[in-house]
Amino acid sequence: MDRADEELFHDIGHELATLSLLVASVRAERGLAGAVSERMALIEGEIDRLRVLVGTGGGGGGPGDAVLLREQLAGIVAARAVGTTTSVALLPGPEVARRVDTCLLDRVVTNLLDNAIRAAGPAGHVEVELSAGPPVTVRVLDDGPGPGRGPGGRSGRGLAIVGSVAERLGATVTLRPGRGAGTVAEVVLDDRLCPAVPTPRGSGE
Repeated sequence: MDRADEELFHDIGHELATLSLLVASVRAERGLAGAVSERMALIEGEIDRLRVLVGTGGGGGGPGDAVLLREQLAGIVAARAVGTTTSVALLPGPEVARRVDTCLLDRVVTNLLDNAIRAAGPAGHVEVELSAGPPVTVRVLDDGPGPGRGPGGRSGRGLAIVGSVAERLGATVTLRPGRGAGTVAEVVLDDRLCPAVPTPRGSGE
């Protein structure tokens, strides 16, 4: 990343900090309806993700402390579910605690999820599944036309970006046709690079 990029990311970081303050001021208002408050919380979560993305230049910061992957995925899914008429849901399952670079994982999952929503269309369905494995696996399933047959993205670089980011994450990404229709995108995390850790107490099942 050259100096111009660093300066741009620096300025974007300031703008995101301002957005965070504005959202916090709205959430502090009395009488804010429950649904509105929940959506403001989702916006805060998306701003936090952007701040991490900008702060690391998109390259991530390496695996840190153990994170709850289902909780991480739930935030990504919820933010997209309220912004589209496509049905988007995180399937029930166990929580998984793991050391992982959350910035890189978010980039992989959000790209795949956005692709799936676009492929499924306004009346379609998209599901995200977390499997404890081993190995730990995230699946994004849609009922669209199938691999390579859906509408293209804005830049046409989504899958190339996914592959590049997944390599840095230590993950393998594959696409295959669904059982009846659609596409299954599977992200298999490399346990050798990011060793699993015990689930913290109180994290739920």
